[in-house]
Amino acid sequence: MSTQITTAFVKQYSANVQLLVQQMGSRLRGAVTLEGGKIGEEVFMDRLDSTAAVKVTSRHADSPLVDTPHDRRRVTPVDYDWGDMIDNPDRLRTLIDPASAYAVNAAMAMGRAMDDEIIEAVTGSASYGKTGGSSYATLGAYNTASQVISPETNSFAVDGENTGVDQPLTVGKLIHTRKILGAADADDYDIRGMG
Repeated sequence: MSTQITTAFVKQYSANVQLLVQQMGSRLRGAVTLEGGKIGEEVFMDRLDSTAAVKVTSRHADSPLVDTPHDRRRVTPVDYDWGDMIDNPDRLRTLIDPASAYAVNAAMAMGRAMDDEIIEAVTGSASYGKTGGSSYATLGAYNTASQVISPETNSFAVDGENTGVDQPLTVGKLIHTRKILGAADADDYDIRGMG
């Protein structure tokens, strides 16, 4: 064979665009309340806390007055953008049409941004009150005698750990937190992840 045959060698290119490994959208979106159609730079959500029924111990007794706890949370929307351009001349010079791959990539980026906001909300502070002028650390809200999820440092503590020392968040601690929520019958929560 001729030593110049290498001139006839060809290169082959894929007709598809391969997306690199990345988180495919939001993993936490289903764990939060989604409400559309809100207008304004701040949105207020009124909430009711749980109450307890009062056992009847005698006939013809007065009905008890159960004072239902009300509160209001302030939510401040956050905006994100994503954009890229594909020029028509570029489409004519490529074997592939990257438009759909770009759209998928954008959707995945937006989903990850949504997760970042959810994580920031969980680990940050919540504004509450009639005008949203008060705030508290959201993880500290669950710090009860039976449900110790975090010390003041907003780190998670699991049975057997020193809760007085700042401990980093781990997958094991998230699983432990999920079990606590399941045991407490947290609203719309299913420990099997099916609801």
